Amino acid sequence: AKSPAKTRVLDNLGSAYAAQNRLDEAIGKYSAALTANPDFAVTYYNRGLAYSRKGDFKRAVEDYSRAISQEPGRNARYYADRGSAYAKLEKWDLALEDYEKALSVDPSAANTYYNRAVVFEAGGQKDRAMADYSKALELAPNLTGARERRAGYYLEKREFDKAVQEYTRGLAADPNSDILRLNRGFALASLGQHQKAIEDFSEAITLNPGAAEAFAKRGLSYAGLGQFDRAINDYTRAISLMPDYAEAYNNRGLAYASQGQYEKAVKDYDRAISLKQDNFDAYLNRGVSFALGKKYSEAVSDFSKVVRLAPGDSRGYANRGFANYSRGAIREALPDLRKACSLGFQNACGLLQTVRQVR
Repeated sequence: AKSPAKTRVLDNLGSAYAAQNRLDEAIGKYSAALTANPDFAVTYYNRGLAYSRKGDFKRAVEDYSRAISQEPGRNARYYADRGSAYAKLEKWDLALEDYEKALSVDPSAANTYYNRAVVFEAGGQKDRAMADYSKALELAPNLTGARERRAGYYLEKREFDKAVQEYTRGLAADPNSDILRLNRGFALASLGQHQKAIEDFSEAITLNPGAAEAFAKRGLSYAGLGQFDRAINDYTRAISLMPDYAEAYNNRGLAYASQGQYEKAVKDYDRAISLKQDNFDAYLNRGVSFALGKKYSEAVSDFSKVVRLAPGDSRGYANRGFANYSRGAIREALPDLRKACSLGFQNACGLLQTVRQVR
């Protein structure tokens, strides 16, 4: 015989274990509850939550589906959480169907809009995702995740002013978020507001002293202000925290080069390239340092690699043309200068005109 009272007791015990993160024991109690009464929808739902927390999304879907079959169209959470389990299984269409059903039952569920937005974004439907993030924030202005993702969308579109506004609103709700500080700093730096960016990066470092990215980003802003010693110190700290940080090596190389320390710069570019074989920026920057150090053959070799990596980018052709011209190899320089000029590199056009006049 079914025992509703026993089922409730076992369900409550399962929830108590789940609250302590003792998920296997929680699942055991939920299963015992369902043996006592297999028609208890909420227990299937609770066991589904436990399976989800364990990362067993297939079993979670099965339990959420049993809960829904017993109470169809009644509980928005059942559909919403099954949708999230489907999303974890990358069954995007099924996830979207469930989020739609959940919102038809409870159109005020901010988290459901947020989760649907994440699925839209994963499927490349950025505009629909933005609409859902906006709806989620309308319903729950302090929903930091939605704020951060909408700000990230503005960063992608290079609408940095809007991104700063979003991060500022997010920080009003969550002032101790190092990620929001870091990202607002990046947006400010992108606007050329390096001093304000440094303040945000410094606060992010205070909140999370192990954040290599915050040191690296602050280094970029110091470099943007011409404070290359401080930039080098920050890049070095970032590298100490993340020894395989290719971008930090490349940017420290740029800072050394800006001080005329070309040998140190080349060593950093070497390291960046060893960490990332097809490192366009490091090859380009190393080539420039070689050229400035009058090592033209090495420069030409690096610029040739740049051309192979990005044949549609004018900089490889232009710099290889300049390097060949500088070592007196005019014939080799001309095709590259023509190509760079055709790609819109104006300095190459000017040098090309000069060479033609001399010849």
